[in-house]
Amino acid sequence: MKKREIALEEIKYAAIIHASAYLTETKNLSLSPELFSRYIERNPVNKKAGEIQKDPRLQRLKSPEKQIDFFIKELSNYIIDSKPFNEKGKRLLDSSLEGIVERPNMFQRFFSTQKGREKQQQRYEKYVKQKQTVREISDAVSSKPELYSKKSPELVEAVRESKERNGRGALAEILYSSKEISKEAYSKIKSGIRESSEKILDLAKQYISNPATSYATIILGLVLIFLFNPIRTTGATVGVSTKSSSLSLVGIGLLFIGILSFVFRSKNNGKKY
Repeated sequence: MKKREIALEEIKYAAIIHASAYLTETKNLSLSPELFSRYIERNPVNKKAGEIQKDPRLQRLKSPEKQIDFFIKELSNYIIDSKPFNEKGKRLLDSSLEGIVERPNMFQRFFSTQKGREKQQQRYEKYVKQKQTVREISDAVSSKPELYSKKSPELVEAVRESKERNGRGALAEILYSSKEISKEAYSKIKSGIRESSEKILDLAKQYISNPATSYATIILGLVLIFLFNPIRTTGATVGVSTKSSSLSLVGIGLLFIGILSFVFRSKNNGKKY
């Protein structure tokens, strides 16, 4: 095989892995892109690769780097939109659509309304962003578990549990694609993975929203109100009374700020993204 043919195979493989990584990410699959790519039918992919080689847009590109980028983009987009998978791959993709936000395909982009397309795109981007956030949180906690275990052992445990569930999810996907387990059993495992992700998000928000500051502000405000309430300061000079009134007002302000901070923190912790 010539060097050019070898290079072409490597470029095709790069496009296949890129598309597989995208699909496993957006379809909430636990399988690695390399394993999932085994379910892709090579004949339609090779046919599409031949068409891309003859594409005039590719021929007009002078830089080899731009030609490679164009080839990978076109081939990976074809795999993502057309989904040339065997029975096992299609079975996984079809089942993964339950509760998962899908990127609008070519048909949807052409026939749906502008408002509908924008709404679907926003839901899709929000979903992908949330998945990326959970993965980044998990990596951060896993890198320094001793740091987080002091203040939030629940977060460390949630990350550990999530990794364990993702491991089971990969096995469940292999078994389900081969019809070795039922759809109900598969769906239950996948639901558990999503619950773990939501739990990690909630616990991470609680970790950074330390209530100690809000509590301290409220307590300080109450102390100032109690000690420097003008009604309690009898026999004091006008200057002292004025100072007491000012400190009392400061206490009321701190109390108000503390309560607002506490309420805001509680709402954010309870908010679902």
